Amino acid sequence: MKITIVFKNGFSLAVTCKEFSINKDGFGNITGYSIKGIKDRKPLYIEFEDVICVYRDVEAEDEEA
Repeated sequence: MKITIVFKNGFSLAVTCKEFSINKDGFGNITGYSIKGIKDRKPLYIEFEDVICVYRDVEAEDEEA
């Protein structure tokens, strides 16, 4: 799967991986993430206060298949 993380400053990071999940606190705020089977661009640390959105790019996955 291809996951794109978009930051408040306009930068975006596309990550190709097997599995992606986020951890949330009791208020629904993102507190962390888990990425397994990364093929490229492995993020070492992400400050989620600076993230606008995280989305899965299904069209890119369909083109690769």
